[in-house]
This record gives sequence, structure tokens and C-alpha cells, in this order.
Amino acid sequence: MRARTRAAIAYAGATVLASCVTSGAGSGSITLGQGATEAFRAYQAKSGPMWFVVSQDGRVSHYDYCSEGMSKCIPGPSYNLIEACESRSRMKCYILAQDGRIVWDGPVTLFGAHAAAPTRFKSPAVGLRIEFEKGHIQVASVSGSTITTTDGSDRTTRWLGGIFQFDAASIVSPNDLSEVWRAGPGKDLNFTERRGSDVWRHVILYIGPDKLTVDGRTYAVEKYLRRPGLLPENPRRMLYFSETLWYAPEIGFLLRRDVMSAEGTPSVPVPFAATRIVEP
Repeated sequence: MRARTRAAIAYAGATVLASCVTSGAGSGSITLGQGATEAFRAYQAKSGPMWFVVSQDGRVSHYDYCSEGMSKCIPGPSYNLIEACESRSRMKCYILAQDGRIVWDGPVTLFGAHAAAPTRFKSPAVGLRIEFEKGHIQVASVSGSTITTTDGSDRTTRWLGGIFQFDAASIVSPNDLSEVWRAGPGKDLNFTERRGSDVWRHVILYIGPDKLTVDGRTYAVEKYLRRPGLLPENPRRMLYFSETLWYAPEIGFLLRRDVMSAEGTPSVPVPFAATRIVEP
């Protein structure tokens, strides 16, 4: 069996209805804290989610998943996760979800239930410069929701909506992306990308509003989780990584992107994290 486990501790408020009941599942109303909510959304984004357990107060969670997809792994016993959760939380823990589906018997409330849907796309200004610890990018052109940037080596990069980066040969429908801006907390969205014979399905989870400070200035940002993967009919092996994205509607562009491998470790040597923003 190849699986990974993650734990999260949280604090406090999106209501989700349970789909069915399984042995060991919790019951009654439960509200997940912020950390447990983010862990649950990450669990849902996995290609092979298995068990997700949570403490009775909704603050501590553990989950496991198969990095090669559910068809490639045999689920381990849920009591291992429950024991780990109870040891960490010092209280009873129960199964919240199995195979990516909520099995809790009762309403499940996620943190940020009353957060507004994200702001609609705003075009960044041509000439906008975002500097990093090593290098910079600058907005060279804007065509609808497609943004082209250049860096210090004159390399060009294409962005959809100022947030999702794509290969120059990729074809992505702007109509698909428009759904992202109508997302609500906890809702997952999908859009496709074509690159030659490969067709990718991108799964986007809107985490909610946040704040990010760059060079002494605090920006209101909207936080997303993205997991790309080949469609089932595609014969090639799927890629397993996820991105956490911080988008600033005020400037119309991404300020930070953390790329993680399936094992939960950074998969790029230099993170995308703005250190200075120069507006034209």
C-alpha cells in the first residue's frame, strides 16, 4: 500500500450534507476549524482519497490517500488514523469521509461558510512588475483573461486570469476559467487544458479570503488550491502535485504560489513569492 497521512490543527466556520453513514462515522452537527477545513479540501483534491478523520471538536484532523489513485491501493484500517487523531487531540475522533465522500451522519460546517464568492477577474495593468528574491516578471500584454509576462531573461510566460500559469502550447477555454470567479468556499471547479494529444482536467478549490503582506503593504487576497491531472482516457501517467495560490484582485495578479509534490514537499527550488510590487 502506498499512502500518505496528514494532520492539521485549527480554529473555527460552508455547510455540507452527509452522503451516507459508515461504521465509525461521527454523528450530529460538527464545525471544522480553519486548519481542518483546509486539510479536508486538500484531501478532496487528491486523486485517491481514503479516510479522513476528525476530533469531536472539529479542530484536529488526519487523513490518508493513495498517490497513484484509489484503484492502485488497498485502504488501510481507519482505526490507525483514529488512534493518531485521538492521541493528538486527547479526545474522541470519528470518520468524516471515506473515498472522498462525506459519511458523517449530520450537517458538517466548514470554516468560512459565510465568506463571499471571489472577486471577478480584473485585468492587471501592462507594465506591472512583480519582483521576487531572485528575479522578476513584468506584464507585457493583456488579451481578455490571458496575460503574458516577461522576465529578466526575456522569457515569456502565459497566465490565465493572472493566476493560473500555462505552457505556451496549451489551449485553455476562457469560458471554463470564468466559472472560477463564481466559486464559493468549499466548492470545487474544473476546467480543461489541451497540450498536443494530452487533455488535462484542473480541479480548483476556492479556500477563501486571506491577507498577504508584501514589502510592508498588506493586500487582500483570495486563496485557491489547484490539482491538475490527465483525464482517465488519457494513456499517460498522471502527474501528482498541488498548488496553493494567493491572488490579489487589487492588482489583478498572483502574489504567491506554493507548489507541492504528492509527498507534501516543495517541488520547485525557488518559490513564487512576491517581495516587491511596482505598479506602472
